[in-house]
Amino acid sequence: MAIDNENLPAGEAPKVSLQLRGAVGPTTGSKIIGNSGIKGVTPQELLEPALDTVVIDNKDKPNAEDTRFSGMSEYQQQTVDKIIANELDNEQKIMAARNMRAVRGE
Repeated sequence: MAIDNENLPAGEAPKVSLQLRGAVGPTTGSKIIGNSGIKGVTPQELLEPALDTVVIDNKDKPNAEDTRFSGMSEYQQQTVDKIIANELDNEQKIMAARNMRAVRGE
């Protein structure tokens, strides 16, 4: 059974986000944008500085230097210390087992 276009609700054009990165220059970028349906974008327009669109400012702390969890670096260091201690403990167990085998003559 085919879908009848007359029964479909009217929709809006999709909202598109585009990022051109890497080795895409302004001429290539303008061609990509032109081929995607946005006409009249020139390479000179792509050389303009980008708009700063993701700015998050906390009104309670307007100029906060660091809003991370303050104990994170201490926690990370403790975790690294535990990993190192476990590795050393495992190495000592391996060496003890080798020494026991050597004493037994294995």
